[in-house]
Amino acid sequence: MAETSAGKSRFVWVDYVKGICMFTVIFNHLHVPDIYYRFTYPFELVGFFFVSGYTLSTKSNWGMFISNKLKSLVFPIFSLGIINCLFSWLAKGTNVWDYLSGLVMQIPGRWDDLWFVACLFIMEMMFYFVVKAVSSNLCRFLICLLLSLFGYYVLVIHVGISLPWHIQNACIFIPCLWAGYVCRRAYKGQMLFNYLTGNHPWRTLMVAALCYMVAVLAYNNSLVDVHLLRFGNFIVFYLSAISGLAMVVCMSVMLESCRSNFFLRALSFVGVNTLVYYAFQSKVISGLAVLTTKSGIQYDPYVSSIIYCIATCCLLSIPAYIIKRFFPFLLRPALK
Repeated sequence: MAETSAGKSRFVWVDYVKGICMFTVIFNHLHVPDIYYRFTYPFELVGFFFVSGYTLSTKSNWGMFISNKLKSLVFPIFSLGIINCLFSWLAKGTNVWDYLSGLVMQIPGRWDDLWFVACLFIMEMMFYFVVKAVSSNLCRFLICLLLSLFGYYVLVIHVGISLPWHIQNACIFIPCLWAGYVCRRAYKGQMLFNYLTGNHPWRTLMVAALCYMVAVLAYNNSLVDVHLLRFGNFIVFYLSAISGLAMVVCMSVMLESCRSNFFLRALSFVGVNTLVYYAFQSKVISGLAVLTTKSGIQYDPYVSSIIYCIATCCLLSIPAYIIKRFFPFLLRPALK
């Protein structure tokens, strides 16, 4: 763990998980080849939900809990979304009212900036009630599992209507939040660290990576878009997501024990500034696409996608630094 400026401990491996997942989010928005997509997509959002559960605190009362979540999750959706709205209006003449109504409603595919944050907000609201309702972790898991099955087989398959604030995805992925929540509280998180950094940590990583490769390659489930509620084979998707999550968490925990270097500092920076990266990555990608077209550069999806992803991450460090340094209130309103 590391110390923040506020004097609170911070889990560096959590930032690594978020950094890796953010990198894959940007990577998959570059229209990468199918084989790349199949290997990187399943865990990219599951990782965010897992670490959110790991850092989640449910000790406060309902009023304080929802107030904190409105400030830390809902406020950035609108503050960063309005900035995106202005960019879209200036660059493309986008209808401002349509954009703003999309921000409010958070319907999949309709100007729902930072949609996974909206999904996380609903998920944490539901999980708070689950935690307060039952004390057994097994009972909590069973409730979360039932919510997941209800979210997919009832809301997605039978209802078939995209609900506001990504309620379907919040139900579907709530077991991932539960998993992170439980891992943090199992011997105060030490069980996870001891297991992943024991005598043979590489064996654990290799087993997790092997399970992920089998899950990804055994069945072609590449026509997946969680944002638009397309999961392909739901069971295959979930198994690949879980195995991919295990691999990324194992890798991130091991990286925390490594000596700090430029790569790890950059990865941590991306993880710390995930909200800014996610909010503006589409604008940077669009800008790079325009430059590529005007310059006549040939875009090779196998090589160029990697280069463009790195370039996008580098360029996004500029608004991330500016907002963190000069406009921190855009991410969380000042406490009074």
